[in-house]
Amino acid sequence: MTRLESDIYQAVCCFWEQYKCGPSYDDLRFILQLSHKSVVHRCVIKMCKMGYLKRDPRKARSVRPSKTPPPYERP
Repeated sequence: MTRLESDIYQAVCCFWEQYKCGPSYDDLRFILQLSHKSVVHRCVIKMCKMGYLKRDPRKARSVRPSKTPPPYERP
């Protein structure tokens, strides 16, 4: 898991605990101070395929954590 993916996972977990719903891609972009939503979208899709996040493509704000990822380790 990359550092950005780890940061996105932590942001989703914190948002879920605080608001009891998943963040939008724009919320994640703002929290992580990224310039484009496409970066968030790409990472969320990849993390869903790896099994760390779950989402319903037909629902807004449906991103939620599904399992605990390994800790980020610097190369």
